Amino acid sequence: MSPLHLLHRPPLAARGRLLLLPTSRSLLLPRHRHRLRLRDVGAAAAAGGGVSGGGGGAASSREPPRTLFPGGFKRPEIRVPALVLRVGADEALASGDAVVAAVARGVGIVVLEAGEEGGGRVYEAALSLKASVGDRAYLLVAERVDVASAVGASGVVLADDGW
Repeated sequence: MSPLHLLHRPPLAARGRLLLLPTSRSLLLPRHRHRLRLRDVGAAAAAGGGVSGGGGGAASSREPPRTLFPGGFKRPEIRVPALVLRVGADEALASGDAVVAAVARGVGIVVLEAGEEGGGRVYEAALSLKASVGDRAYLLVAERVDVASAVGASGVVLADDGW
């Protein structure tokens, strides 16, 4: 038996078409995702929450905005090939306007090179870059996971050599 077989479905048969589908159900994607959402709303209404405001409150009747990314966060779009701007801690503190201009001209990723600087100086530089970059580009901190986490950077660049 072949991995694909013909299935005859009534809506398509009326138009004179046949549908080829794989035999494995794990390969099939759901066709109607809205049905699941409607069932969830119906289950909430049956449980007494209700869509009509019968005790569910405003938070239960509103859905978070649907985006491509989990959690609904707005993320910058990276065009390939992307421009990457590498900035040292001293440069980041001295030239905030230059970074803003570079991001406005198409830089997609800003990398803060920590080097041998102390943690406080790198933290100040990362805060300055985060304020300059905003949500228009990714901010990465090289080799400093603590600073990246404290500032809320987009990520960390780690070297292969380790220690």
